[in-house]
Amino acid sequence: MEMEQLRKEFNQLLANINEHSERFTDHEHLPALEVSVMMSKIGKLLEVATILKHTVKELEENKKNLKKEATIISVQESVVSISEPEADLEPEIIETPKIEEVAPKEEQSKIVEAKQEEIKPEPTKPVEKSSVGEKFSHLPLSSLKDAFSLNDRYLFANELFKKDMALFNETIKTIDSCGSLINAQEHLNAIKTTLNWDNESDYVVTFYQLVERRFL
Repeated sequence: MEMEQLRKEFNQLLANINEHSERFTDHEHLPALEVSVMMSKIGKLLEVATILKHTVKELEENKKNLKKEATIISVQESVVSISEPEADLEPEIIETPKIEEVAPKEEQSKIVEAKQEEIKPEPTKPVEKSSVGEKFSHLPLSSLKDAFSLNDRYLFANELFKKDMALFNETIKTIDSCGSLINAQEHLNAIKTTLNWDNESDYVVTFYQLVERRFL
């Protein structure tokens, strides 16, 4: 990624985390599911910060190496200039091919090429994702119903099921009775289409993750 894009993504994530947190400032207790969502966002923020730090370090190293290369080229040009004979002191050299001039330039070219090979940056190693939210997202659930606290039920019913608690409970019951993840996702996709869910919503993403954990 470009540096500016990384910074933009970092700032957007940070603003989103602050906005999410402020929504529950007046609540005495923060729902467990909200904590899980916040942990997932913070994990993503740490991931982007690590990539940003690595990119900045790589750019700084490239600048240092380019500066060293420019210094070497400048020194070599000075050496070539000093080694060239003056026409006034040795006029007979003018009549012969200037072989002496060719050798330093070829040598200079080889040195520059060698230095360029030396300063090739090492390939960027992919940053491993190891956020706490991701670790918990791989734990299996014996029952989807048990994954929701009382507060979570009201939150998801309000956000995704248009405050219809009966529809929420019926959906959970149906998914728990499905024989496979594919069947559960087909049912959930039908609900999503009917209720016009936003795929970018944190509640939608978390709901799908819980369904996947139910069938691990």
